Amino acid sequence: ANGRAEVKIKPVVEEPMVTASAEAFLPYRKKHKLSERIIIIEMQRVEEVFDVHAIHFEPNSAEIEKQSHEYLNKMADYLRDHESIKMMIIGHTDLHGEEQYNLDLSVARANSVKAYLEKKGIAPDRLSAKGEGFHRPLIPKKGAGYDEKNRRTEFRIIEQ
Repeated sequence: ANGRAEVKIKPVVEEPMVTASAEAFLPYRKKHKLSERIIIIEMQRVEEVFDVHAIHFEPNSAEIEKQSHEYLNKMADYLRDHESIKMMIIGHTDLHGEEQYNLDLSVARANSVKAYLEKKGIAPDRLSAKGEGFHRPLIPKKGAGYDEKNRRTEFRIIEQ
């Protein structure tokens, strides 16, 4: 009911991928370490704006990695079940590289997510896409850990 669960696991792979879904929450998808025996799942409630770190792209590309398809499929299911929702998809990059390159890349990535959702049956007029490049980092630093936080896809509900 609150989007939080404690799960005891016996993993058979080094980094098991855990997925979960619930009404009014974003789909959950995350790898966990083999050493974790009890996993705390905390799903994010659907709000007006939310960042997603479950969508990954090939390096310096707008090609969505296959590992992200499951999350996007669940997002498409959610949007099909909630036909009144319209969303803006916003791409963000890390702080490395040239400004224009990052802006173009973030736009291309947001458009790739939009196209993917459209191929899954979401009407094009329910989705819009834009890029922010590196202008709105979550953490204004470069380097391991920071770059991954700043590279993200944001969904903004513009109509419910």
